[in-house]
Amino acid sequence: MINDNNISTIFILLIETNAGSARLIEGLLQNAGDIDMEISWASRVEDGIRLAETKKFDLVLLDLEYNNALSVKILSDFYVKNTKLPIVVLTDKYDSKKYKQFIENGAIDLIVKGNMNSSELIKTIYFTVFRAKEKEHDDNIVVSLSYHVKSLLTSIKGSVDLIQKETFGKINSEQTELCLLASNNIKKMNSLIDDTVRFVTLSAGTYSMEFKNNNLKQVVKEAITFVRLDAENKDIEMVFDDKNNIQDCQFDHDSVLDLILSLLTNAIKFTKKGSIKIDCFEENRKACLSVKDTGIGIRKKDTKRIFEPFQLISLDEDMSQFSGTGLGLSVAKLITRLHGGELEVKSIYGKGAEFILCLPLGRSSKE
Repeated sequence: MINDNNISTIFILLIETNAGSARLIEGLLQNAGDIDMEISWASRVEDGIRLAETKKFDLVLLDLEYNNALSVKILSDFYVKNTKLPIVVLTDKYDSKKYKQFIENGAIDLIVKGNMNSSELIKTIYFTVFRAKEKEHDDNIVVSLSYHVKSLLTSIKGSVDLIQKETFGKINSEQTELCLLASNNIKKMNSLIDDTVRFVTLSAGTYSMEFKNNNLKQVVKEAITFVRLDAENKDIEMVFDDKNNIQDCQFDHDSVLDLILSLLTNAIKFTKKGSIKIDCFEENRKACLSVKDTGIGIRKKDTKRIFEPFQLISLDEDMSQFSGTGLGLSVAKLITRLHGGELEVKSIYGKGAEFILCLPLGRSSKE
């Protein structure tokens, strides 16, 4: 637990278009008890983004009009540029559908301004900031422990390798089989740890990314070279339609490569026979990738759940052959979100699935 006595001042970035509403919110925060609330006000989102680049804040209060069709996009764009900052949305109306959209695009909570009072606002700020600091503390523990476990696994793998090479004497077939099993389990453990660390750091906004001009089609070609042999070993035809010209766009090469590899390896894993069709195209000022397989497919009720962490969907198959961490698609979704992009799935159960990734063309949100 984080001791709230360690916090003497909470630094708040208030983005509110109406000066009168901004003064009202500042007044509501005057009676915050032992903790000072230091507020920096910006009347435009662009000004708020610039302030967040020059000053450290604990929380953002972001005013969004309920009826503004762009409100979700404004929130998403701000979140992409400030992934470490918890955001509480201030709006003029509550609606469960809109609330869900706000949460999915980076908000921690929502307050309806018409119902807002001093105690509710202060309580929400306290809870959000303390929860964010506790999560940061817990995430640091997970990452630290993960590196220690990986170090131990490296040592164990070294010992198993020495036995397999018969460094200390001959081993029989049963011992060879046990060594192979140990090696495979070590590999799976390393993969689980890597996925967990990646998920935690992406969620916390501490995952290192370098946004540069890259071409999505070229990265897709690169990914295909890594997995083509796996497809051939299962007699799966992998077809890449590279006729379309795709403009360069700003993205982090390594994380997008990992994302594409996740989509391709999943397609191979869940396809017993048939083909995987890969296509790159531009649509609505976005560079898009489609990965369409003839595999098992996904039930309609599971199409959203598969992007949640540690979710392994039930199949009318032997699940052991589809073992995984349950983090691959949630990591892919986070990477997409941090690029201001979209990742969706279309599927008919028993006939295959299609994953579509779209990244914005033009100026990057991280540029």
